Amino acid sequence: MPGRASYRRDAPVESGVLVVSVDEYSPARQAGLAEGDVIVGLGDDPVPGVDDLQRLFTESRVGVLTTATIVRHTEKLVLPFTPRESRPRE
Repeated sequence: MPGRASYRRDAPVESGVLVVSVDEYSPARQAGLAEGDVIVGLGDDPVPGVDDLQRLFTESRVGVLTTATIVRHTEKLVLPFTPRESRPRE
């Protein structure tokens, strides 16, 4: 479950969405997203908080290649992925 995260002044970003878990077979895992990463952008849009991230995941993005900009430790990475609709857990 993502949550809002804030960082030190010398960190590459000041806010974003902290990734606390990633489903094993999700597009996020397939793109390389990992626990502890901080999502700071989706496509060309900044992601200052979890509400912003949820707002950006509209039906128009499902099935369309996009990128997630993340901070891992002190490195900023851009990961390409294709969002898909959630499936219920079994």
